[in-house]
Amino acid sequence: MTNETKIRFWAGLRTIGGTIITIEYGRARIVFDFGTPFLGASPLADHEVRKREPKLVHDYLKLGILPEIGGLYAGHELPRGMNHVPSERSDLETAVFISHLHLDHMSVMGLVAPSIPVYLSEESAKLYASLNEIGEGVPGNRDYQSMALHKPVRVGEIEVTALPMDHCVPGACGFHIRTPDGCVFYTGDLRFHGFDQELTKQSLSTAKAMGLDALIIEGTMLWEPDADGSMGELTGDLVLPEATELTLPSRIAAALQGSEGLAVFNVYHRNIGRLRTMVQAAREVGRTLVLEPATAYLLYKHTGLTDALVYASSGFLRQLQEEKLYDWQTTVLQQFKRISADEINLSPSGYFVQNEYRHLLELLDLNTGGGLFIHSDGTPLGSYDPSYERLLQFVERAGMSFESHRVSGHASARHLKWTVDYLDPAVLIPLHSFYPERLQPLNGVRLLPESGQTYVLKNRSLLAVQTTDFSN
Repeated sequence: MTNETKIRFWAGLRTIGGTIITIEYGRARIVFDFGTPFLGASPLADHEVRKREPKLVHDYLKLGILPEIGGLYAGHELPRGMNHVPSERSDLETAVFISHLHLDHMSVMGLVAPSIPVYLSEESAKLYASLNEIGEGVPGNRDYQSMALHKPVRVGEIEVTALPMDHCVPGACGFHIRTPDGCVFYTGDLRFHGFDQELTKQSLSTAKAMGLDALIIEGTMLWEPDADGSMGELTGDLVLPEATELTLPSRIAAALQGSEGLAVFNVYHRNIGRLRTMVQAAREVGRTLVLEPATAYLLYKHTGLTDALVYASSGFLRQLQEEKLYDWQTTVLQQFKRISADEINLSPSGYFVQNEYRHLLELLDLNTGGGLFIHSDGTPLGSYDPSYERLLQFVERAGMSFESHRVSGHASARHLKWTVDYLDPAVLIPLHSFYPERLQPLNGVRLLPESGQTYVLKNRSLLAVQTTDFSN
């Protein structure tokens, strides 16, 4: 085993999410991230096909959902006949690092062998604990390690430092990775138009000062080539778009003021900042915020806010009657007052009610006619998901108007170009994008890596090599 820095790109090169990369030096190896992109082409995306929880590693490897990285999975979970070294027989010291808690970056982290540490930022670890309490953790029975920002974690001779990023989930970070051969900076998901936009600028400045030979950057918002096939010139600046997290509360408040009936909203649970926005918008127009119990718990746990009512849906009332409450639900009842469908129906225009897509039928108990449904980056996330069309059909059938009020969790194309120009790496590696070729370096070279190919970091360059070392 030679002491050189080897980098391999397993997934996420031309998809939105699902980024999985390994960096190895000697007998040390790190992995980042460990999620999956939208599984539209997989039978596991069909809710009629039951997942076999005890055999997820076995099934996901056979379906190609998990990367075939040797030494990462427990031996008893590997498919028979698959030529992989189990974790307990690997001679590599391995650790997994998760940049943030969106499923496309961490949905299969629980399937890593329990003997291998999986690191989350401290804020991510706290949020994951809450998500796990309400039943929204990922499959796999294992522990997770928290890592402090700006303090390096060593895995053999590899040093990983988490740098905070502005994103639409708490705890998001990028990773500065140092080996004896040089430095790599992985941005994770980033943006400049959220609540913590200065955080991104500060972390980029820190990464630049620490040194970087290669920049691995997400490119979600890189648009498709022009009609004639040309890509056009992409210039970079930090001019903010109209839709930012800071302008969103007033936009939603204006929509609420224009509605005379019940108002309903749908958000992504992990976007704690968006929950704050809904609290602010409800205050501005004098509507009472009504949250589902799990959402109320997340709001209280991570903001301390309690100025909302908890919707006593038919399912929650049944749990109350049967006295089968979880500890987190008891906390919700201690911190929030309840409200029923009948009480809301007495004056629908006075309420702003949160609803998850999976609980859509609960809206049938409410007087929704003439009301407003605000979709604000909740699930289903977009038209690529068949459930999105079903949501639109339901809203129409319920007699409500539909408005989408979005703020992307990702940097615009111009902001991505500004980032690349500012950091000016010797090697630029755009991924997490349908069109990574649109992003060009200022002075260095751009690498569009091949999936499964191993590259060696040497003299500020990445050279493709043939190797079998990663089978371990």
